Order: sequence, then structure tokens, then C-alpha cells
Amino acid sequence: MLETDAYAMTNESNYFVHPDQLQVGVYIQLDLHWMAHPFSFGSFKIKSIDQIETLKKLGLTKIRYIPNKSDIQPLAPTSPAITPTAEPTPTASHSEVSDPTVLALLAAKRQRQSQHEHRQAQLDACEKAFGKAAKTVRSINSQIHIDAKKPLPPPINSSIKCSIHC
Repeated sequence: MLETDAYAMTNESNYFVHPDQLQVGVYIQLDLHWMAHPFSFGSFKIKSIDQIETLKKLGLTKIRYIPNKSDIQPLAPTSPAITPTAEPTPTASHSEVSDPTVLALLAAKRQRQSQHEHRQAQLDACEKAFGKAAKTVRSINSQIHIDAKKPLPPPINSSIKCSIHC
């Protein structure tokens, strides 16, 4: 084994495959911004043929694959050009992706992100209102305890003189 092969085997980030080599069970890491692809995560194990088709439509020429986390090895390369290397993966930007399916998936992902941000803002406002309400309740409780220590006025019925048989 050559020294570079030993380095590549211990440094899992140096394995790249062509999208045609992908198969179910291969763990990949996309070197794209989170919003530049339709997947929930940038690193994941491929679970379906649909994911492979979506990855191919991204227009990447190389995809980083992590052998230690894969259930299976990628398919053999169809050309000898794809080998373990330390070169960075070319990335596809939003404008380079032209496939309508991928664009629809990206739009759906942006919509989910927007909904998540809206729910987070609502949750933050709810927590703030709850904190304010809790402070008010604590204030009321402290006033009740302070008032409880004061002597009560004499009962009303003891100050009333009964004119009949008293």
C-alpha cells in the first residue's frame, strides 16, 4: 500500500465518488451550503433510489463519501478519473440547478425553513409573555402573604349590639 493510500484510508474526508457510483447504503457528505440542496442534512446515508436521482440532478461531478459510515461500497467507477483525492468538491449554486424537481424540492425546503422561523418567533413571544405572567403571579402571591401577616379587623358581628336579648 502506498503512503497516499494509507493517508486516504485514515482520512475519510478524502474519498470522492461520481454520482453514477452512488447506491443505497453509501454515506455521503455534500460540500454544499445547507440551503443549496433539498436534503434535510448535508451528511446522510442514502436510503432510496429517489435520493440518488436527486443527487445526480444537483449537477455535482464529485460527491464526498465516508466509508466508515457506509453499509456498502460505492459502485466501481466507470472512468479511472475518480480516485481518492484531497481536491475540494465542485459545488452547484442555486442558479446552476435547472431541474424542475430539484428546484421544487429546494422551494419546499425554503418554505419549511420559513415556517420553522415563524414558529420559533411565536414560541419566543409566548415564552416572553409567560415570563411576564409568572412575574405578575409572584407579585400577587407576595402581596397576599404580606397582607396575611397584618392583623385582621375585628369581626363585624362582635361590634353589632343586639337590642333583643343581648
